Amino acid sequence: MIIFGAKLTLNLVAMTTGALLAFIFKLSARDGVTLSIEVGIQNVSTAILIAVTFLNTPAFATVAGVYGLTMYICTFLLLWFARAAY
Repeated sequence: MIIFGAKLTLNLVAMTTGALLAFIFKLSARDGVTLSIEVGIQNVSTAILIAVTFLNTPAFATVAGVYGLTMYICTFLLLWFARAAY
């Protein structure tokens, strides 16, 4: 449960950073949502490949898998709120 909370926090911080960058550069609201999603969704499959193949540590792949779950949860919530706002 600690890993899930940490990964959820990491994803929320990443998505918030994307939204703040969109605000700083005066992008449209749509572009802000897109940037938040792009920053929030990371390449989990590459992390799993590196953990299992190169590092030979399946426990690291589990952490990447948990992050993969949280990134889709946060993205779904962002899209749900964005659709309600527009």
